[in-house]
Amino acid sequence: MKKAVRMASVGALCWLFFGALFYPYWYYKLIFDKGFLNGGHWWLGITSDVQELGVYTLFTFVTIWSLAVLSRTSLPDKMLLFTQTFWSSYVVGSKSWIVIAALLGGSVLTVSLVEYRSRDDRALEQRTEDLQKQIAESQANLAKSLASVNANEDDVSLSEPTTFVFLDKDVVESLYGQYGPELIPALVIEEIKNSAEIKAGASVEGYLSTEAGKQQFSSKMTQFKGAEKNTERKLQELTKYLNEKGLVKRFSGAKPNSPDLKVLDDATQLLTQKYDLVIDRRKLTLLRDRFLVNEKANLEDQLRVLHGLVIVQGDWLVESKPNTFLLREPFMEDVINPPLCEVTLKKDMVPDRSREILEKIGQNRMRLAVFGNVLVGTSPHSNTVLLSPIAVF
Repeated sequence: MKKAVRMASVGALCWLFFGALFYPYWYYKLIFDKGFLNGGHWWLGITSDVQELGVYTLFTFVTIWSLAVLSRTSLPDKMLLFTQTFWSSYVVGSKSWIVIAALLGGSVLTVSLVEYRSRDDRALEQRTEDLQKQIAESQANLAKSLASVNANEDDVSLSEPTTFVFLDKDVVESLYGQYGPELIPALVIEEIKNSAEIKAGASVEGYLSTEAGKQQFSSKMTQFKGAEKNTERKLQELTKYLNEKGLVKRFSGAKPNSPDLKVLDDATQLLTQKYDLVIDRRKLTLLRDRFLVNEKANLEDQLRVLHGLVIVQGDWLVESKPNTFLLREPFMEDVINPPLCEVTLKKDMVPDRSREILEKIGQNRMRLAVFGNVLVGTSPHSNTVLLSPIAVF
């Protein structure tokens, strides 16, 4: 039993001494960075040994070859005698305490130096981690920017002063009141997130859990609720919140993915604009309809179940009637029997200046965005979506 304990002690100390001597970085992580609790760190050590198996194999081959060469002399017999004596006396014998003490002292020395000897490797690891974080943040910011560009490339922004053709203030005030309990905190958090108090890469949730964050949130909530806002400003905040939360659907004309259709559109534009040729619109529509059969079917399925708040942007056809303006916009251009969006505006609710413009628009189309509530979706008997308008701008 004593021999087994002595052998185990010598083996463990050899592992610690030589390991810390040759692999200071791994042993630093193991001892001082709680790597002994991490299975991945142990696995890293095992796989590193496997990767260096070739070196060990070469060393073993050279040793065997050397012994084969020396076997013709008396040196192997002397080495064997020395090995037997050292093993029986200094490893498992009564003098094993000398080897254990020497290995223990050496282990203490090598372990105490691993922090110093691994500083370059740790500095490299830290730089690598910082670089990976910067790359991840850059990729996230790029993805966010691209998503924002893609989502808003045809969007009419309400973040800047906008001229309203029509605005139902009562409905805006009602919606703002309904969404206010969630809308106002969300806008305050967004403002704090973009403020100087939040460091780059920091979590807004973590900041708001601090005492300073709670005080700032409470202060800004008070300021936000106490600020006087007209209906137009409330509509801006409302549409921003609804858009970010995915509570409003947006339509700005279907964007087909068909490569054949892109070639057709490019050719049509070239012939009509550069060479001033007359295109047979009926044949062109038939051809586009064939290319867009799948996209059109998907759009029609979506419009059948459409409900809630929507924003539809496009070039609207305006028809003036005795007491109303009728606005129509196809959800998909230049196809047979396209689904339509239809909005009716009462003339007495349209400002005088906008009313004059709409009266004079004639057969021309007007670039508008309509924010409204779906009254009726499409059906097998009608391809028209009726909107109750809240704002037209």
